[in-house]
Amino acid sequence: TPETSTPRPRARAAGDARAELERRLVLDILGAERFRALLLASIALVTLFLVVVQGRAAPNEVSELLLQGGFDRTTVTAFLMVVAGFEIYVLTWSRKLLETGARPQTSRRYLHAFVETSLPTAVIVYYAALDGPVQALLMPSGFVYFIFILLSTLGLDPLLCIFTGAVAAGEYALVALVWAANDQRVTPASLASHPHHLAKALVLLVGGIA
Repeated sequence: TPETSTPRPRARAAGDARAELERRLVLDILGAERFRALLLASIALVTLFLVVVQGRAAPNEVSELLLQGGFDRTTVTAFLMVVAGFEIYVLTWSRKLLETGARPQTSRRYLHAFVETSLPTAVIVYYAALDGPVQALLMPSGFVYFIFILLSTLGLDPLLCIFTGAVAAGEYALVALVWAANDQRVTPASLASHPHHLAKALVLLVGGIA
């Protein structure tokens, strides 16, 4: 009868609408992954180009002005090449999934977020070995964490944002607690204190949650 047959088309239509929503959500997520990878790869390649050009034009002047000291150009070049290579890999991965319409693995997305959020930590650790951990924590590289926290919102996954903020906060706090606590080269001494750096780590965590 019409009364008993009506719910089935409605249920089928609701299922089709949900399937279409899921498909569009997957496309949005993959599009965001591709955009983020393209943006980060472009930044790494442009920075690599500037490092090479600056090294030939003025090997020491710019680095001393921006970083209050020199740096090993070979190490920085290799790091930028690794970053660009990783983002090109993510870009290729997301493009293949877009072509096939497959859903990205959640574990793979979280792994990508972990690697990318750890990049500022690698920079901090590098400069900590050169100029001391406190000096490295106070450099602009510590603020780069917020770029990855902001980019994590493109993934349309609240837990991924919280995860990114937690990784940034945890790694920053780890360097501060394990390494910077005994650094006596920075004045005032409060800059090397635990509360100072733990408060900054808390801000990173709250940023991811927000």
